[in-house]
Amino acid sequence: MGGRPCIRGLRIRVVDVLNLLEAGLSIEQIVAELPDLEREDVHAALIEGLASGEAQPIDMATIRDRAWALLASE
Repeated sequence: MGGRPCIRGLRIRVVDVLNLLEAGLSIEQIVAELPDLEREDVHAALIEGLASGEAQPIDMATIRDRAWALLASE
């Protein structure tokens, strides 16, 4: 997919999951929207996106704050 990291070889890009999080979707909503994903895949996308800088040009502060809120709610 253009050299961008994907989730477990599913052809779902990390940046696409991050975009959904930035748009305000919950993990449950993302999994419902993309049924091949599991909750752990969304967590992995957050970690990968933040660690690799893949969250660019997405607002990193928004992703970071959303990640903490999602993880704290579990």
